[in-house]
Amino acid sequence: MSSPQAALQATAIQQQGKLLHLPAVGSQCAGLAELAVKEKQSHLDYLEALLVAELEERETRLVSRRLREARLPRVKHWTSSISRSRRKSPQPRSGNWPKADTSSGPNRFCSSGTAEREKLTG
Repeated sequence: MSSPQAALQATAIQQQGKLLHLPAVGSQCAGLAELAVKEKQSHLDYLEALLVAELEERETRLVSRRLREARLPRVKHWTSSISRSRRKSPQPRSGNWPKADTSSGPNRFCSSGTAEREKLTG
C-alpha cells in the first residue's frame, strides 16, 4: 500500500466504513491488506480477517456498553477502605487524653480493682 492510489483507496474504504458503521473495517483495512500481500493470502482470507476484526471490536464495545448500562457497584478492595479510613479519622494528640483518676477507688479501666489492691499492699 505504498502507492498514492493505494492510499487513496484506503481513505475511501475508511470513509465508507464509517458510513456503514463498520469502524474496524475502516481502521484496519490498510494494515491487513499489507499483511495479506506479504503472506500471499487470497482475497477471501483478507476479507475474513477484516470481518473477524470488526466482529471482535463490536463484541468488545457491546460488553463495555452493557456493563456501563448495568450500573454495577464498583469492586472495592480491602486496602482501599483502610487507606480511606486513615485519611478520614483525626489523629489523636498526646495532650488530649483524659487523666485516669486513681485516687478514688479502683481503676475504672479494670473491673477487678487491681489498682486499689496494689495501693494497699504496695
